[in-house]
Parts: sequence; structure tokens; C-alpha cells
Amino acid sequence: MSELESHAGTRKIVIAQSEAELASRLKAYRFSIQGDRTTWQALHYLNLYRLFLTILYLSLFFTPIMAESLPRDALRVCRGMTLLLVFSAPILLILGQYVRRRPGSQSVIGLAIDLCAILVIMHAMGGVTSGMGTPLVGCTLLAAVIFPIRLALLYAAAASIAVLWQSAAAVLGSEASPADIAPSGVLGAALFATTMLGQYLANRVRESQEFARQRGLDLANLAEVNEMIIARMRTGIALIDPYRVIHLMNEAAWFMAGMPDKRSGKIDEVAPEIEADFDYWEEHGQHLNRERQLADGVPAIIPRFAALGSGAASDALVFMEDTSMVSRRAQEITLASLGQLSASIAHEIRNPLSAIKHSAQLLCESDVLSDPDRRLSSIIFRHCNRLDDIVENVLSLARRSPPAPEPVDLSDFAKAFVDEFLRFQETYGATIQTKAAEKSTLVEVDVSQLQQILWNLCHNAVKYGRSLDQPAQITVRAGESELAGPWIQVEDFGPGITVSDQAHLFEPFFRASEGGTGLGLYLCRQLAEANQAKLTFAPNEPSGSIFRVSLPRAR
Repeated sequence: MSELESHAGTRKIVIAQSEAELASRLKAYRFSIQGDRTTWQALHYLNLYRLFLTILYLSLFFTPIMAESLPRDALRVCRGMTLLLVFSAPILLILGQYVRRRPGSQSVIGLAIDLCAILVIMHAMGGVTSGMGTPLVGCTLLAAVIFPIRLALLYAAAASIAVLWQSAAAVLGSEASPADIAPSGVLGAALFATTMLGQYLANRVRESQEFARQRGLDLANLAEVNEMIIARMRTGIALIDPYRVIHLMNEAAWFMAGMPDKRSGKIDEVAPEIEADFDYWEEHGQHLNRERQLADGVPAIIPRFAALGSGAASDALVFMEDTSMVSRRAQEITLASLGQLSASIAHEIRNPLSAIKHSAQLLCESDVLSDPDRRLSSIIFRHCNRLDDIVENVLSLARRSPPAPEPVDLSDFAKAFVDEFLRFQETYGATIQTKAAEKSTLVEVDVSQLQQILWNLCHNAVKYGRSLDQPAQITVRAGESELAGPWIQVEDFGPGITVSDQAHLFEPFFRASEGGTGLGLYLCRQLAEANQAKLTFAPNEPSGSIFRVSLPRAR
């Protein structure tokens, strides 16, 4: 499965989990009163509705018109219920606005007061036919939004039973005709229908709010991920507004700009070197594609620009691409191609070179050859050997296999290597000794490649690390330090290497003395880096050279 498909599958799982969580929350809400945003809004509207009813009743029962048209007892009852609402409505409104706790308890108390006041006023005004029971519809609608379905239906049932009971009592007391029961039934049915409609609307609102909240979290997470990606990008990115003010700059852009004290401000203050490129891009719509170095000690960049809007006065993004990375990639590709080409050429050279070398050797063995010709033949033979070494090194570079690291005891390896080198390599009287720490030091390295590195270093020390006609004195030392970690080095006490040559020691085809191919040390450093090791040079005191290989510890 591709990476894109795995990401898509993960996204589907996350969405499914989000939908399941949403469904479980809505299901739990049906059995408990939640203090969510919709509940508090409905409670606030209920308090405002109660305040409106209070003002309406005040205008009805405390004006001379109603006082003259209503019986004294009925007017006294209606005024009493109105005063109850006058005292309770502001208190409940303040509690709902500033005391954000227990919305269910506040709603139960308020709706109970509303139900009692409306029923008493309706009874005093002559029953359902007076129309004073109509405010119950608004109360049941808001109760359906606040309460779960069971409590909302319970409130509607209580209101309907109370209305029917009043009508039935009036009929039994001969105060109303049986036909007056029908409006009570209609009002009760309206209360139940209003409850179901309120529940449906409330659930839809809560679903929309939960969905919006979940999408808001997804967008916030996505924005955070995008910011993190932009901040960690190797490409520098900066945001410039139409007034040439830099507002945002990621870490890479800040570093490429020379790490200025502030990351925002006028472009001529933060990064004045790219202002000319920005002007040219704004005027011509093309990039100059010129390298710019914004400060000392930072890599050169090529600035590119992109508009964020379609209008003339729109923000723009600046992309600062590190040219050293591009050059390094191009160089790696070139070196890989040259390596393959060199290996092919070296392989083709080897066959005719072997024929020339063999012919020169036969000429040297001829009895009729004069001394000058014999000397010329030996020169041909010597240079054929040198070319053969170059071809062998080039093929070694091309055929180099990836390292297979394994734990190795450095002290034991140093002793075994010196014994093998003395057994199989001509030393020309050189003295080679081993000095290794007694305690075990485990390193992780490809044994064959480390042996190839040390073999080349010791061979160079035997050949070039001697003074005049004296044989070389070589020490293979192994140890460990707190800062450098485990290391193994080859020391000699010869004439050493000049300061001017030390900077080019590990370059291919560089030779500090006559003879050799100039590829040995280059090959050694390549092998060391492939093993996460480091090959360095240091002059020996009082004279000579030290080549040290710093190795990684075994895990």
C-alpha cells in the first residue's frame, strides 16, 4: 500500500471515530440536561419571554380599562400572579446571565412559576376560551429545547392535564358548556406538537454546532501542522504585504537573512539585498534568478516570488532557495555519473595496459637490448605499474559495496591487524608496534573496510614515513577519549607533510610526494565516512604524521 493510501485510510478512520463520538454525545444528551451553548441560549430566551409576559400582564391588569371590565376577585388574582412574575422574572434573568451553573435547575424553577401563573390567570379570566393559555405554547417550545425529550414531554403533559382539568371542573360546576372542552384538547395537542418540533429543531442545532466544533478543531489542527511544516522547511519563506513590509518569516528564511534581530519590518531593513529582485518581479512579472548572499557566513540564495491574490495590491510570498544544496545535489549526480564512466574507462584501459606492461617486461629481459633502451623499457614498465594502481583504485571506488557494520573490540583488532600486515606486506625493515588500551573498547564498523583503511595508511607510512635512508618507525595506537570517542591511528616519525599540502591531502589525485596515484587517502576517507567514522590528519611531534580514524561506539 502506498503512503498516500495509508494516509487516506487513516483519515477515514479518524472521521468515522469523530462521527461515532458525535452520535454517542447526542444520545447521551437525550437522557441528561447538558449545559451547552444551545441550552444557555434557550434559557436566556425563556427569561426574556417571561419578562415580555410580565410587561404584557402589567399593561393588562394594572390599567383602568381592565380594572373596570373584570370582576374584582379575578382582577385581584391576576394582579397577584403578575406581581409574582414581576419579582421572579428579573431574578431569573440575572441568574441566567451571570450565574453560569445548573441550567436545568434554573429552567425547572422558571417553567414551574410560568406554568402556575399562566394557569391561574387563565382560570381567573374564564378558562381556555379566554385565550390566556396561549403563552403556554412558547413555554413548551423553549422547554423542549432545554430539556431532554422525556422531561419536555412531561412538562407538556402536565400543562395539558392542568388545562383539561380546569375545563372539566368548569363543566362539572356548570360554569361552562361541554363544548368548551374541545379548545382544551386542541391546546393540549398543540403543546405536544410544539414539544416534538422543539426537540427536532434543538437536535438539529446541536448536531450543527457539534459538527462545526469538530471541523473547527480539524481546521485548527491542520493550521498548526501547516505552520509546523513551514517552520521546519529547509526553503526560506517570508510574507510581504503590498507596502513592502515583511510580516512572517520561517526559521530557514531568518537564518538565510543573517539572523536579524527582528523578523518583521520593512524589506529594506530586514533583507535589503532582495529588494531589487522584488522590484523587478513586481514590474516585469519575471525573476532575475541571481544569487544573493544576505549576510556573511550564510549560504547564497536565489529569491523567487509568488502573489497570493489576483489583484495588483496583494500579498506576496518570497521563497529563498539555498543554492549550495542545489549545487551539492548536482555535484552528487555528476560524481555518480563520472564514477560510472570512470569505472567503464578503467575497465577498458586495463586490457591494453596489461599488454603494454607485459611487452615492456619482455623487452627488459632481451639480451640484444642496449642500456638506453633498457632504461626506457624500465620507465615504461614503472609507469604501467602506476597506471595499473590508478585503475585498481578507480575500480575499487566503483565496486565499493555498502558497509556491513558489526561490533569489534578495537584493541584486539589493532594487534591482529599489525600481525597480519607484517606477515603479508613488505616493510623494508620498518618497525611496527602496537599500543592499545587494556580495557575492551567496542566499536561498530565493517571490519574489512577498516582493515583496508589501515592497510593503506600503514603502506604509506612504510613508504613515505622514513627519514633519509633510515627504515620507518610506525606505531598503530588504539584508545578512547571522552570527547572524540573510540579511535585508532597510525603514527610515523618521518619528514612529515608541509602545511601547504595538508589542506589537499584527501583530494583525489593529489600527491604530496613523487610516486603513488593520489587516490589512496581519498579512498580511505570515503570508506571512513561510509562507516560513520572520520579520518583526520595531525602533525606528529617532533616530526612525522598522525592519521586518526574516529569510530562510532557499538550500540
